[in-house]
Amino acid sequence: MISVDAVYQLSYAIAAKQSQAFPSPADFNRYANLANTDLFNFYNDEREKLLLKVNSGEQIVMPTTLNDFITTGTLSSSTGVFNMPGDYQYYLSLTSPSAQADCLKVDQSKLTNYLNSTVDNPTIDYPIFTENSDTFNIYPDSINSVIITYLKIPPAVLWAYTLNSSNRPVYDPNNSINFIWTDTEIYRITARILYYMGVSIRDTELEQMASQMTNTAS
Repeated sequence: MISVDAVYQLSYAIAAKQSQAFPSPADFNRYANLANTDLFNFYNDEREKLLLKVNSGEQIVMPTTLNDFITTGTLSSSTGVFNMPGDYQYYLSLTSPSAQADCLKVDQSKLTNYLNSTVDNPTIDYPIFTENSDTFNIYPDSINSVIITYLKIPPAVLWAYTLNSSNRPVYDPNNSINFIWTDTEIYRITARILYYMGVSIRDTELEQMASQMTNTAS
């Protein structure tokens, strides 16, 4: 876990040295959450590139940096339409525990072909599903419970503070929310924060430096 205050101090130290930039805590929190999502998407893109190399498409391959974002839960439905978890971001696997069978993901455009097929028609032992904007449709619809493993949305981070007698912000650890990334990612997170900071204040030198840091670290 990366301390949000460690990232705050490092980001401000570099920004002050590079361009005399001193964004507000509210601005930092906005940049930090943009960087949080950006890094998550970077590693998920790497995961998807690795998956393309897996012939069966069933094996889960991903950078170990995403391990803290993997979540498993149970979904239930009596209609074959299952609501996605509130923090759902990317599918990893769906399993029918009653049949101990993995559900095959199919494109919506190919669903009719599967349902009408005499060979690939979904059964309890060989279920399929489609992913919609906020639901999964699982076939056959007699399946009423599935176990889902997925990547969750990166939890929001927050550098909380109080004001001292000089009306300056002072770190409040009790109300702050840290990054859940491992400590090895502090450089990548900081580089992305500095990039967004440079874009916001239109400091091309800070933006370019941050881009170089990101490219070096990625």
